[in-house]
Amino acid sequence: MCFFSGYGVSYRTPSFTDLYYVGPTNIGNDQLKPEEAQNFEVGAKWAKSGFRVELVYFLRNTDNLIEWTRPDKSTPWQPQNFNEVKFNGIEASLFYRVNPSNWLVQVREFSFSYIFIKLI
Repeated sequence: MCFFSGYGVSYRTPSFTDLYYVGPTNIGNDQLKPEEAQNFEVGAKWAKSGFRVELVYFLRNTDNLIEWTRPDKSTPWQPQNFNEVKFNGIEASLFYRVNPSNWLVQVREFSFSYIFIKLI
């Protein structure tokens, strides 16, 4: 079994579309601030006989999250900053590597993943 953790920071400047686009259902917002986030994860991996299992817990704290919103159906979509958005979650994955065969079409790996995310 292998344990791991990670920490990172990200920075997203608003795109040209976020700032200035004007279309039939969307309008830009030239008052947007850059989005900043801190990410943390901790997890474990286990592998044996072609099987691999991963379980990860993650936490993300975001300031000035950029998201396209609209107050009602008659108003165009427009990007807005959200002051502080925090969410966490769990990611679980199961992989199985298949032994190669002599068939023309080969399946090399089966995988199943599940992610649960919760705003906090």
